[in-house]
Amino acid sequence: MLKKVLFILFTFIQLIAYSQEEKARWVDSVFQTLSASEKISQLFWVQLPANPQENDFIKLKPGGILITQSGPVRHAKRVNELQESSDVPLLVTRYGWETEAQLDSLLPLYNPWWLSTLTQPDLVVKAGAEVARQQQLLGIHGTFLPVPVPLRDPPHSYKQSSVRDAYHNYLSGLTSGNSFTWLTSSAEADTAWTKQLLKKTSGVVSSFTGVIDFEVDDRGKLNEDDLLPRPEYNGLLIADIPYLKRLAGKQPDGEVELIALYLGHDVLIGSDDLPASIRKITKVLRKDQELALRVDQSVKRILALKFDAGLNQHKKTNTDNLLARLNNPQAKLLRHQIYEGSITLLKNNNQALPIIQLENRTFASLSVGANEHNEFTRYLSKYAPFKHYRLTNPADTTRLKELLNNVDVVAIGLYSIHPDFIAFLKNLSRNKQVIISHFGRISDLSLLKDFPVLLTGYAATEEIQKIAAQIVFGGLPAKGVLPVAVADAFDTGWGIQTTALDRLSYTLPEAAGVDSKTLEQIETIAREAIDSCATPGSYALVVKDGKVIYDKATGWLNYNNQDPVTENTLYDLASITKVAATLQTVMFMYEKGLIDVNKKASVYLPELKKSNKKDYILKDILTHQAGLWPFLPFWASTVKDNLPLPEYYSSTASADFPFPVTEKMFASKAMKDSLWQWIIKARVQEKPPRTVYGYRYSDMAFYILQHLAEKILNQPMEDFLEQNFYEPLGASTLGYLPLQRFPASQVAPTEDDKLFRGGLLTGYVHDQGAAMHGNIAGHAGLFGNANDLAKLGQMLLQKGSYGGHRFYKPETVEFFTTKQYETSRRGLGWDKPTISDWNGPTTLFASPLTFGHTGFTGTCIWVDPQFNLVFIYLSNRVYPDMTNNKLLNANIRPRIQEVIYKAIFNYQQY
Repeated sequence: MLKKVLFILFTFIQLIAYSQEEKARWVDSVFQTLSASEKISQLFWVQLPANPQENDFIKLKPGGILITQSGPVRHAKRVNELQESSDVPLLVTRYGWETEAQLDSLLPLYNPWWLSTLTQPDLVVKAGAEVARQQQLLGIHGTFLPVPVPLRDPPHSYKQSSVRDAYHNYLSGLTSGNSFTWLTSSAEADTAWTKQLLKKTSGVVSSFTGVIDFEVDDRGKLNEDDLLPRPEYNGLLIADIPYLKRLAGKQPDGEVELIALYLGHDVLIGSDDLPASIRKITKVLRKDQELALRVDQSVKRILALKFDAGLNQHKKTNTDNLLARLNNPQAKLLRHQIYEGSITLLKNNNQALPIIQLENRTFASLSVGANEHNEFTRYLSKYAPFKHYRLTNPADTTRLKELLNNVDVVAIGLYSIHPDFIAFLKNLSRNKQVIISHFGRISDLSLLKDFPVLLTGYAATEEIQKIAAQIVFGGLPAKGVLPVAVADAFDTGWGIQTTALDRLSYTLPEAAGVDSKTLEQIETIAREAIDSCATPGSYALVVKDGKVIYDKATGWLNYNNQDPVTENTLYDLASITKVAATLQTVMFMYEKGLIDVNKKASVYLPELKKSNKKDYILKDILTHQAGLWPFLPFWASTVKDNLPLPEYYSSTASADFPFPVTEKMFASKAMKDSLWQWIIKARVQEKPPRTVYGYRYSDMAFYILQHLAEKILNQPMEDFLEQNFYEPLGASTLGYLPLQRFPASQVAPTEDDKLFRGGLLTGYVHDQGAAMHGNIAGHAGLFGNANDLAKLGQMLLQKGSYGGHRFYKPETVEFFTTKQYETSRRGLGWDKPTISDWNGPTTLFASPLTFGHTGFTGTCIWVDPQFNLVFIYLSNRVYPDMTNNKLLNANIRPRIQEVIYKAIFNYQQY
């Protein structure tokens, strides 16, 4: 064993020695080819001109270039051209913290001030490593980084340790990616700390001015004491020529560059007159052998650095799909994680955040200094029903006071500061819960210290606004800390940490271990459905691990292609009503001990005792194995010659005709009782004696279950659901009769019903039996958008818990979602996959634990506990004709669902 270890160690040492020998050979071979002027040219790293063919740029043969503003692809092509035409490869460098400061279309990564808001050091390291990765793709070999200095703004100070920790971690990531770093230091920087940083970097740009007397043009006065100290390692000393020239005033061409060399610098950056400087330095070196020797040493250091950068191999920068590779999903995820970690909660009196209680409270937002339609207000609305207002003029405060009079909670998005605005907000906070989310400068915070709830995002990017709204409602925790102190208000490092509630959050697929590229296939399939006229539009939403990772509308409300589907579009959920409405009441009654599913329905509904349904057990009704007839067209007996009979319907609402069927059609007050009697007397399936009924899907079951719920709960089912489920969930769009709460333009139309209701149905239930029931039925009638339906699905996935509320015991959810019979795939009320059967309602990838339901109008919800997944697909395939089966024939819903599983599997391959 010892021999083996010694052999490996010896081999490793030999490889290092060989690499060093190879490096030395390459450096010497290149050095020997250089003329005296070409050696001097290597010392100059110059700004890349707009046209690199101009100004004899190529002929001057500089040692390196500083990139300027450009697009990444254009930049890469220019660098390739320059490297191709250069006898000695060029070092490509950049200034500053952010690559995007020079190259557009790149993702921003932030300086230590921003990164010091993070309480996760690993994110800071990753930020540096990501910059190094992007630079490598762009053919950039190094960065000039400024050393942080104290802020000049007197009210603020910073805790050096936090900024320095961020800086160190950033450098660790940057240098781990084989990227060179040169520090740019100023007189305000801490010299001792700068020297420590040199151990992690490749050199330093010196702002050394102490020994230069530009009034005396006498280089002979410089002695050994004047020279810059050489660091303990073989790093580069770099002179910022434009800075020195500003200090020097007017000097002969090349003079400042020459003095910089005398002061011991290896590299001269930013010189704007190479020919004159090279001529002057060449002339001096002929006479000054000591300086010439030092220049040779500097040139060899630069060549060695080029070898370390891999420039001995003359590799071209690959421009294929460059933007996509730069802005890859991992880079986007990192940016999102940095935003998530940086937002800081400064005040949280009475633990107001995250907001837990949604029921019996009214919410409004007020955007101060911005339009009320923004990412902050958009994401607030994903958690609770909001009315949105803006304040951009002090004169608006009187009107706003009236508009906000009856609001309980006001979420303020603060984009700008005005004394009148602050006074208004303070007055507003006296009798309302006011939550300030600040999207501006740190210096504003001193004016906001007296507000009871204060969140700051430091900037107003869309991502920050989106995340701030999630923190307000507990979709995400608050984790950030202040990078500086705010005088008389907050200390450096101050930040209140909160924990996330079990509410949905909104992020990128990779945050949940899902491949975003694969998920793009969802839109392809959705477009296929639209292009084939299977449906005019649709909405797909995917939740993985409690994170909404796909949330996209496709197409239109109708085939006129004028009104697009949006995230606010409500759909007729059809038979999803069975599980999202009626079944929730059944599960509630079961958990409270109000019913026993193993008992006959007639125990609770005595009117069934004399019917052919007297022996029907609730469990069999819930699993569609009771023998009920699948569908009975009760509506047909209430019309004649396609006209509604007057004893059943009226064109106007009244006490005798209170139940809406459509906008101009109202059912009689006796209709619900009549329907119930028809159901009691309805025929059932036939079967041989002493045998059990098989599985046969039936709407009739949920007429019975609705009647059961309303009798036992002693309350209309729609009211019970709103109070006990939809409002606490924040699912404000879920409900019956959507036109009582939302405009018709927000609702997807369904069928143009020529046989029964005589017109296009928008906001009225498509199912005829549910329409007769006043649009509120146990089997159909529920409307909602994808986001709110997903909340219900997530609550069930979380075993009955959501948003800090416990809706069910875990065992209740498990009992109802478990397969009940070997002969049927069904749970109690819930549909489930058919294992190894392509004709089932789900993809074959769905686990056996999956439960959900489909809807006749082209909808579905599927919840998979094994993959921690919720999938929603909503469409209006029955527009304008219910016989349109293209969505079913093309298997659109299961195919989209299959993409989700493939995206999970593909991510796991990385």
